[in-house]
Order: sequence, then C-alpha cells, then structure tokens
Amino acid sequence: MIESPYQKPSLIPPKAHPRLMVREKDLKRIKQNMEDPSCVLAVSLWQSLCKKEIRCIGADPDYGTYDLSEYLAIEAKALKALLSGNREDARAVIQDVIFLLESSEFDKGIMKARWSGHLIFVSSEVYDWCYAYLTEKEKYLIISKCEQMAQIYFEMGYPPAKQTAISGHGGEAQLLRDLLSFAIAVYDERPDIYDFCAGRILEEYVPSYDVMLSGGFHHQGPTYGSYRYTCLLWSALLFYSMSGQKIFTQKLDVLA
Repeated sequence: MIESPYQKPSLIPPKAHPRLMVREKDLKRIKQNMEDPSCVLAVSLWQSLCKKEIRCIGADPDYGTYDLSEYLAIEAKALKALLSGNREDARAVIQDVIFLLESSEFDKGIMKARWSGHLIFVSSEVYDWCYAYLTEKEKYLIISKCEQMAQIYFEMGYPPAKQTAISGHGGEAQLLRDLLSFAIAVYDERPDIYDFCAGRILEEYVPSYDVMLSGGFHHQGPTYGSYRYTCLLWSALLFYSMSGQKIFTQKLDVLA
C-alpha cells in the first residue's frame, strides 16, 4: 500500500466494470458503430490484430522486447472479450498479457518509461475489461508486475511523486495515461493507488493547466507541446469516460 499526501479525491471510479474508457451503456453503441460502412477498414484492422500471436521478442531485439503491434493486439483482444462476453476470449487475452508482464524487459532501450508504461496501460485494459474472468492470484500478479515496472523504469518514480505538472516527463503518459488507467482499473483491490495518482492530478495538474491553457495554447509550443497536450487529453478522457465529469477548463475543449 502507498500513502498519499493529497486530499482524497471526491471523484472516484464507479463500482461496476468496465469503467476504463468505456461503460456498460456504451457497448451497444460500439457494436452498432462496427456495422457502419464507414468503419469497414477499421474493423478489418481490429479483426486482424485479434489474430496476432504474442511472442514478446520485440520488433527490434536490440531495444528490448517492445513491439507496438503486440500491444495493439492485446488491446484489440481485450475489446473483443469485452464485446463478446465470452469466457474463452477473456481467458486468452489474460494469458497473453500475463506472458508479456512476465517476459518483457526494457533495459536496453532509451524509451523504457514509455514502453513499460504502454504495457501498464494495456494490462489495465485487460484487467478492467476482463475483470469477471480474473482469478485473485492473477489480479495480484498483474498489480505487482505493473507496480514493479513503474518503480524500475519511470522517471517519476513510484509512487509518481517526482517531476512537475507543467514541464518535463511529469506531463507525459507515465501519470496522465498509464498510472491513471492502472489506478482506475484496480481501484477495488488497491484504492491507495488511485488516491495518490488521481489526487496529484486533481490537486496539482488541474489548477496548473487551467492557468496555462487560459491563453488558448499549450505553453510548450508545437513540439513537446503537442505530445504533452495529447497526454493531457488522455487524462481528461479517462476521468470523463469514468464519471461524465470534465476536470479541466473549457479551454481544453477549444484547443482540441
């Protein structure tokens, strides 16, 4: 358990799963959208990703085991399990993500925080979207492996107390997407993770960015600004899809 120095968030995850980017009420609409002729190519790509074998050897073995296509495949398979409600679909992707968690290494690459963070993110999707089919042992394993990776690879540390809200890697995916997603997914078992991650975002990031965005642009310009703005949008999406509440100034919507 980790201790949070922040006020306990008033905005907390709902009890029901799914709650990470999607709620039960959204599933019918997603299925309908997949039947739309304009989505044919997207659905075809999704179906091909669902068939991909997870090997964990890396797209470039000189830089660790990270392979973007495998992580997209995990996400696709988790969505398939969520939409089908099929136990076999869920058990298959659970085993895939556990294989990645137990087999991955990122020590060779300079992007270790981003790569390991991406694995934490897709593991969170599997955890939330396949929650009913996880064993207690698997829940513990996924949580402990994700915490271990964040502790080893994140510049923000774990718990994510380092770096600042408005510049540096503290304004990237480590907290604003990866650990926030993880915290939402595992809230039933580990509310302390959410209390720290969401607590820091709500206390430090929201007021800082409300000031920074009041000028109608991102303060770090068209290079880092565009990337870090995307990460900021991730946090806004995660809170909004979970609760229906927008946590940042309306200026964020204008920039989007």
